Amino acid sequence: MALAPGVIVVAAGAPDTAAMYREAGIEVIEVDVSELQKGWAATRCPASAGR
Repeated sequence: MALAPGVIVVAAGAPDTAAMYREAGIEVIEVDVSELQKGWAATRCPASAGR
């Protein structure tokens, strides 16, 4: 999820994705989503909410 130009949030369990963005010069904020996953919740791109 983008917070601002050049700043994104990714799940802490996605180190390869975070590394890819960092290598591209994007600031990455990793968030622990393990509690959401325990309740069968998920994170997704807000742009896909209507699909």
